[in-house]
Parts: sequence; structure tokens; C-alpha cells
Amino acid sequence: MSERNSTGISEYQQTMAQADELYADVLSELKTSGYDATITQTGGMCLAIAISLDDGRTILVTDKDDILPWERESHSGWGIGLYTDVNDAAPIQFVSVDDGSPSALVGALVALRSPTE
Repeated sequence: MSERNSTGISEYQQTMAQADELYADVLSELKTSGYDATITQTGGMCLAIAISLDDGRTILVTDKDDILPWERESHSGWGIGLYTDVNDAAPIQFVSVDDGSPSALVGALVALRSPTE
């Protein structure tokens, strides 16, 4: 059972709220660009940004070299994987971007929006 603070929020919920704050600028830019994006964890509190596409596919965004870091100073760019199913072990497409800015992420996502053949 998870611990709850005086407001009834679990430690997990508090931690994920901190992750939302940490990447608020990225989530805002994605929302402004029309993407339905949320912070998620892929197991073991490994962060990723999940983007659900209208066609049922999912994009998971991490750091270009590893998991999305809990410290933005460690962020070195974007790793963007397109999945037909989030339970798939490997993406059907993957793009790595050396620029860690939110606008660079949005730019890289444009190529993944079109369906693969």
C-alpha cells in the first residue's frame, strides 16, 4: 500500500506531478502543436513522454541516450520511438535528435505523424 500525505495524494502521484512540472515546457509545446502528450513511467520509475495518435499508434519520447532524466541538466536530446502497440518491445520507427529543446522535439515528431507503409 502506498503512503498518502495529508491531502490524500500518494507518493507515486506526488513524484509523477514533479515529473509533470519538470517537463511542463515540453508538454505545453506539444499541446500547442496538437499532440496529446503525458508524462508516464515505463517501469522502475523510468520516465517517458507518451503521445497517443488518432490511429491507435503511440509515440514514446525519452532522452536520446537513455531514459528521460529526472534532472533536466542531464537531458542531451530526444529519442523518439513510434509503436503500433505500447507493449511492443521495439518501435517500428526511431529517431534520435541531438537538440533537447521542445521545438526540436516537435520538429522531429512531424516525420513520424505520417503512417508507415
